[in-house]
Amino acid sequence: EIVELNRDYLHAEATSKWMKYVDDIEISYFPGSNKLLIRSESRVGESDLGVNQKRVDLLKFKMF
Repeated sequence: EIVELNRDYLHAEATSKWMKYVDDIEISYFPGSNKLLIRSESRVGESDLGVNQKRVDLLKFKMF
């Protein structure tokens, strides 16, 4: 679910099916350097079992 979207920034929330945990996803575009910063982070817990890294990798794959 997209929470915030403006010209160079997107903040979304992903809810896990199993435990209903909410993760934050942020994508920022830096036009001066033509770069994207992609971030996915769990709000709770000590381990996400690699879910956030897989999400970032999937986003990178779909963008390029």
